Amino acid sequence: GKLLALRDDVEGALLCQTEAIRLDSSYADSHGELGGLYAMQGDLVRAEESSRAAIALEPHNADLHHDIGIIIGGTGDVQRAEKSFWTALRIAPAHGGAHFNVGLIQ
Repeated sequence: GKLLALRDDVEGALLCQTEAIRLDSSYADSHGELGGLYAMQGDLVRAEESSRAAIALEPHNADLHHDIGIIIGGTGDVQRAEKSFWTALRIAPAHGGAHFNVGLIQ
């Protein structure tokens, strides 16, 4: 799925990630990638749902918290987005993306 997304084949990547989740729903990266693909399509509700599924599987993954913060920020809910960035920073204090995004908000 990642290779297809890099080639701008979002539909193909969505199919691959959906199939990967069907085969092994315990793989957080597939849920996270699916969330990113939905976000690329502008479907922020499904993007957040998929990202939350990834976080449920790997709650201590700072990248997942950062990524959902970006998705939530796209909805205009800056407070919830900031909370996600701070969660990422609690997990990984040197997370550059989270620092950058907190700085943008403040």
